[in-house]
Amino acid sequence: MSALVVLDVILLVLALLAAGDALRQLQALHYPAHAAVLVLIVVGAFIDIVLAMHGRQVHGWAIAWHAGMAAAGVMALLYPPEAHRWERY
Repeated sequence: MSALVVLDVILLVLALLAAGDALRQLQALHYPAHAAVLVLIVVGAFIDIVLAMHGRQVHGWAIAWHAGMAAAGVMALLYPPEAHRWERY
């Protein structure tokens, strides 16, 4: 495996774990759009990990895309939708 493939798999595992944990904490019925995005990140990361293990070549743009997926998963984990709601009086 090349260094790019290893970096890609590390980013994908980070995206998978962060988005999966954020999805676990999210109330999907109250935030269906957030839940759909997190499910797509989890499924896409899992499929890309499987493809990388089967010898798929990785390009630089894929690394940038997967870094964005990992960042989205981490941000969803750190800042759930409830943190952005305004308090109603």
